[in-house]
Amino acid sequence: GNTLSLSVTLLALLGLGSCLVWLGWQATPIRAATINVDDGAGAVDFPGCGSVGSPCRTIPYAVDNIAVSGDVVYVWDGTYIEPVTMKAGVVISGAGSAVTFIDGENVRGPMITANSAAVNSSAILRGFTIRRGYATDGAAVSISANASPIVESCIISDNLATNNGGGLYVDGSVTLRETQIISNTADQYGGGLYQIGTGGRVTVTGGLVERNTATQVDGGGLYVNGSAILTGTEVFTNTAGRSGGGLWINFDTVLTNTQVISNTAGRWGGGLYQNDFVSSITAVNTRLDRNRLTWPDSRCGGLFASAANTELQTVEITNNRSDLYGGGLFVAISAFLTDTHVTDNTTGSRGGGLCQNTASGWLEISKARSSETQ
Repeated sequence: GNTLSLSVTLLALLGLGSCLVWLGWQATPIRAATINVDDGAGAVDFPGCGSVGSPCRTIPYAVDNIAVSGDVVYVWDGTYIEPVTMKAGVVISGAGSAVTFIDGENVRGPMITANSAAVNSSAILRGFTIRRGYATDGAAVSISANASPIVESCIISDNLATNNGGGLYVDGSVTLRETQIISNTADQYGGGLYQIGTGGRVTVTGGLVERNTATQVDGGGLYVNGSAILTGTEVFTNTAGRSGGGLWINFDTVLTNTQVISNTAGRWGGGLYQNDFVSSITAVNTRLDRNRLTWPDSRCGGLFASAANTELQTVEITNNRSDLYGGGLFVAISAFLTDTHVTDNTTGSRGGGLCQNTASGWLEISKARSSETQ
């Protein structure tokens, strides 16, 4: 709570029949409260709950009725089935993703909602497994209304969206830190994550995107309609019905120390499909390996780059496969490759290693190596 120290100095002025009081005020910083939640039998939701000895019973009650900006809602190990709405400035912290579960039981979702622009980077969700959500969009996590929270050290797994965003649906921006997005399914777009809004951004640091599926359309792992930055992220064995088996990204794309391996799509971009012609792709110390396409007229098993500028530095594009063009790399306009290896990729027609598709574009290669099987 707030504490206030009051210093009072009284100066008596003799002969004036009065006194002058000087008040000096000094405010001390507000200390954040920790509000405890436990799913044990002794926990009860009531207006005074939240202490270690008298924890709240549910996360929504603690967040909605007890917590204020600056507080931490600490959730003890256990399984919690109530959907949670994030609040501005409030950190919701589990005891660890291995022991703290938010579970939709395959019948409810989204399990986490952020629906206010005030829910920005000061609002953090940390240390949970969010599993078995079921919803039209964003079965585990739904972010809307320009909210932009941080999701940190979580596992988002085994969620199902009948439309878009099996794991996460983001209408705006989100930051993911050391978070695993595993075995989620969307019937349309974004098996692991679906981001809508061209001005939004998905920022991923560390973590894993694995075994997610966009059954009919695009973005098996991540579908990003804005821009994306991935650093130190592993994107493994995701599947899309049409394009972007691992990643489908519309605008500017930055990959650093990232691995995109063994992803599958139908027609375009088994590993990564980048869509916009006026944007850019930059990849540094990144590997695209063993990605493939399944349709008979498919293009580019590894990286499909529509961007005006594609810059690859110390990138390995290996063992990717397509049926028609660009087994490893398909460049629609221009590309600059430095210390990049394009090796052992396969296609049934043109450019087993690399296919550049526009007469007005250019291709500059420095200290690179290419070998291919056509």
